[in-house]
Amino acid sequence: MRFQPYDKVIDTFPYEIHFTPRTYECGPGGYMKPHSLMQQIQEAAAKHAEVLGVGMDWMRRNGTMWALLNFRIHIDVLPLWEKEITLFTWPSGHDGMIAFREFSGRDEDGRELFKASSDWIVLDVKRKMPVLLKDLKVAIPDSGKRIFGKLMRLKEAPGYEGIHAISVGRGSIDMNGHVNNTEYIRWGIDALSRIGTAPEGISSMRITYSQEVFEKDDIDIGHVLVDPTHHLRGVRKDRTVFVMECDQG
Repeated sequence: MRFQPYDKVIDTFPYEIHFTPRTYECGPGGYMKPHSLMQQIQEAAAKHAEVLGVGMDWMRRNGTMWALLNFRIHIDVLPLWEKEITLFTWPSGHDGMIAFREFSGRDEDGRELFKASSDWIVLDVKRKMPVLLKDLKVAIPDSGKRIFGKLMRLKEAPGYEGIHAISVGRGSIDMNGHVNNTEYIRWGIDALSRIGTAPEGISSMRITYSQEVFEKDDIDIGHVLVDPTHHLRGVRKDRTVFVMECDQG
């Protein structure tokens, strides 16, 4: 399978979906909630993976699943209620065990509202070990245009202070039996709201995922401001499960 390079056709990407933010996906002012936007981004990635032959059904038959490692998004403006968004996504190469994927969202006038990059691995479900992408024997492109270049694993900042604790409920669990990656975004944004930071003012987010989380787990959310960046982390039994950074525009 051949993939259309982003740098040769600026306005045409390999795959696109259209969505219109619904009432329950939006907060005050009609702006889409960041974790709801992340859900649409994940849905686009899942649908494109199906088209490319490496979707959830194929993964399940082979005892594997996609897992998100790193994610970075820059937001000029959050999507608004009832305004159609075109979301583009394309694979942008791989490096051994890590596959790269990009995203760009535009409004009805063609203005880019947000752009994002992500790193994914394929996990053997039983062994909980990464799988070499070359062993999948599918057409994952070797290279492609990346929006932010290489994503780095986030490091913990010093001096986190506890914000609140979360007891994971059934509603956070996805089809793979663990907490969906979009929930980590929601937890981080909710923690920021507790200290007076409105999600509508966030211009960028970066998150690194370290551990799976399951129903009935207890997660302690910590925060520290290293001006101008808000640093957050989630901890389960003294083990960090995610690290997140947010900036305000």
